[in-house]
Amino acid sequence: MKIGALSLAGVLAAASSFANNISVIYPASVNDGYWHDESGSKYDFWNGTSASLPTHYRYFGTSDTLSWNTSFIQFDLHSIPTGALITEATLTLYLEDSFKTGSTPNAGSINHVADASSATGNANQRLGGNENVAIIDQQALDQAHDFVVTTYVQHDIGNGYGWSCYSLNANTDGDYSNRDAGFTVTSADAGGHKPALTIVYIPEPSSMAMGVAAVMAIAAIRRRHMG
Repeated sequence: MKIGALSLAGVLAAASSFANNISVIYPASVNDGYWHDESGSKYDFWNGTSASLPTHYRYFGTSDTLSWNTSFIQFDLHSIPTGALITEATLTLYLEDSFKTGSTPNAGSINHVADASSATGNANQRLGGNENVAIIDQQALDQAHDFVVTTYVQHDIGNGYGWSCYSLNANTDGDYSNRDAGFTVTSADAGGHKPALTIVYIPEPSSMAMGVAAVMAIAAIRRRHMG
């Protein structure tokens, strides 16, 4: 009975170790994030590589009478095993600022790129999101916010994409001559406030079965030797 209990405990421990996998993915300081001025009135800045930017780098999704900015972020999915079952995925962004005028319904939005087959990990590809993740409106400032992106990451992994891609878009509705809307998110160079994609997953079922089978085989060998 004691051996059987130990064997069961080993199997349960093995199953638990396979079932609880968490990967926290951060964009790199170079290439993974990009801020683009759609109106062409300013330069495009690479994620901190331009001396014109301050030390505390940011991603902008803003639109006013002078400029219209969009930011792009790509998260590397290559650390997730092939065939893994994604049970939960959360996009964490540190919101520094959000604003809007009366003519604009909200500050902007976060959007996921449905087809990331062409993504290379270089955000200056400017892959614009076409699936809405969240609207930025009345969220508290100067703190991190979590956005559930489970179905989007499941889609990315299921299609074999190596990157999960998002864009930060300003709201461009309303009267352009009187529009002032947007939001600011800290970038990969912002230390503890950098964007993060947290993925909870279970490895490929066959791998899990092999692990459990190995534990059971070891337990059987022990029983034979002790019998």
